[in-house]
Amino acid sequence: MHSILILITTLSLLFAKEINHKVQSIEKDATSSSSTQVENDTQVNEFRTSREDTTTIWFEDFEGDISGWIIDPQWELTETESNSPTHSLHIDDSNYDIISSAISPIMTFPEIDENSGISFSFALNCNLPDFDGSGDNYLEDYYWVDIANLSDVPVYFHSSSSDAYEGQSWWCADAGVGGYTDAWVQILQSPVITVPVGGELSAMMKWGIEASAGASVAGTCTDGWDAANVRISNDGGSTWNLLTGDDVYDFEYGYGWIYNDVEYDCGGSLEQVAAGWGNQADWHEVTFDLNAYEGQDVLIRFAFGSDPAYSTPDDNTLTGFKVDNITVTNGDGDVVYFDNADDETSMIPMSGLEFAWNQVFYDYGDITRPGGLGWDSYDAGDPFNGNIMLDLSDLAGSDVRFRWKVRLDDNDDGGNGDGLFIDDIHVWEVNYNVIPTVQNLNIYSEDSQVSLTWDMPPSESYDNDEVSNDDGSPENSWAWGVETVKYGSVFDMPYGTESVVVHSASFAPNSLDDQPISAEIEAYNVSPIGVPETVPVYTTTATLEDETWTSIEFSNWTFAGDFLIALVVDSTVYMSIDEDATTAYSYIASPDFGSDDWFRINDILDPGGEWLIRSVVTTTGTAVEPGFNVYRDPGVDGSEWQLMFNGSNISTNEYVDNLTENGIEYCYKVSAVYGTEESDQAGP
Repeated sequence: MHSILILITTLSLLFAKEINHKVQSIEKDATSSSSTQVENDTQVNEFRTSREDTTTIWFEDFEGDISGWIIDPQWELTETESNSPTHSLHIDDSNYDIISSAISPIMTFPEIDENSGISFSFALNCNLPDFDGSGDNYLEDYYWVDIANLSDVPVYFHSSSSDAYEGQSWWCADAGVGGYTDAWVQILQSPVITVPVGGELSAMMKWGIEASAGASVAGTCTDGWDAANVRISNDGGSTWNLLTGDDVYDFEYGYGWIYNDVEYDCGGSLEQVAAGWGNQADWHEVTFDLNAYEGQDVLIRFAFGSDPAYSTPDDNTLTGFKVDNITVTNGDGDVVYFDNADDETSMIPMSGLEFAWNQVFYDYGDITRPGGLGWDSYDAGDPFNGNIMLDLSDLAGSDVRFRWKVRLDDNDDGGNGDGLFIDDIHVWEVNYNVIPTVQNLNIYSEDSQVSLTWDMPPSESYDNDEVSNDDGSPENSWAWGVETVKYGSVFDMPYGTESVVVHSASFAPNSLDDQPISAEIEAYNVSPIGVPETVPVYTTTATLEDETWTSIEFSNWTFAGDFLIALVVDSTVYMSIDEDATTAYSYIASPDFGSDDWFRINDILDPGGEWLIRSVVTTTGTAVEPGFNVYRDPGVDGSEWQLMFNGSNISTNEYVDNLTENGIEYCYKVSAVYGTEESDQAGP
């Protein structure tokens, strides 16, 4: 009977509001080490595809003209610290009670194909010791990185029959989400209306908006979170004033406005329209007195704004802002303007922002975080929340801007440092060689001889065959202390496969209470470069037996190539793992990790292994059996990485090098060859 271990939230992000981020919670004992070449026996696990070359899209080292940057007064170009060669951008943490930004110039991302990606990195020195001065596990001084797509500013007000007042109503929402997401400012604007004598505006309204309770953001006047309000302009939209009706606003300063534009904060040019409604309100009529604008040509706006955290994906009761039967009448009750979102529509949906910011990640200045001990590179995999892989591929073909934003509280009770320095921002396109690389390369040194072995990739078509990554004998089980966890296994299909039908999958989990396990089963596409996607294409529910294999039949789930099957359970379920496995096809994901990304188990657990998840599949297309090339450094002739004369396009997955001498270090790489195409080389 193998032991059962519990890992408490190795990657969990404990999250409250944007301004109340908690310090990262990571179980330090849950780490893994991956070996490359050592003096004697060596095992090498590679990704199935690998980076082949990169092309710089944009680079900023702050040594030249930075006039394209939009920089708040607290930031400065400095020579005090730099990564290379002499200058960096700096904000000192002696600035108190502020939120301050540095916005990059506009850059254009190229179009890319499915075998390419876009990523970025930057250098930083993050000396912000007051990240948790009060010791309550909530961040106080920290920074975050946003990105904006200037080429695609979405508009979300639309007419909809979903829970409409009658017929159709205007709904500020993403229908696919069932409400709204973070960092929106959306507008529903009237055409020009001449206000009559005794003018009155009325509208039916309904909303499900984040509750304002506890709203507070240091350095701002915030007293509400997400917000909706009604505005009026009598100068063609140059300036706006708040309309206050018989349903009074819930707060004066909504962070849904302030986060997106600091001019909404107290003292700003938009302060007068920073109030808003929040919480829940069913359909009801709200009326507004327009007498102050009698005889004037006006524009009327119904507006909605959301801050960068907590929205419909977090709470499905936050359905957004709905409006219907927008009516302007005179003192006699005659209608001079009417819009019902049905057969009489002239309201204009629009974005309230020139562009919208989306948070990439946030971080802080502890010595365990990048830059906490001096200059460091912030790279893919470093964030513990948000876009962990710093993958910007979905912005290909767009004009974009970056924003570094720093929040500093009103004290330095955790210490005063030098602040945040950033330098050498690099955005690049990466092209991937999608020819599968050799897996599980093993190198054994003997007397005047070196032996190499590696796994033979799948090279025959499947016909209702079971595919497994494990040997059926688990050495351990793992559970995560989070509400929902997804245990996933990637199934590598033969090169040349055109389509795959998955007939069933089998799982062997364990239950804490020794009872049958209620679970969801999800299936995901895997990209040509071997990265599991984050949105499932198939889902079903199932009941699994405890401590034994349970097979779940599918309705012929179909994929174009590699795929991932996931078991979705809670913290009472332990997933069996084959720790003797030498491949790396097992992953884990959870909403509680602060990211939708999948994490390879071999990068988390030591030892890693493969989950006990199997699938039964049928493939179409012509599977191709590879040959292999063996390279050695130094070569027989003393050159670097010479293709061995007897190691060219060999058909077996083993090689013995007898042309060696004791006392000399030899390094080896092996590639797979499919006809005229060669994979990248696996090795040290």
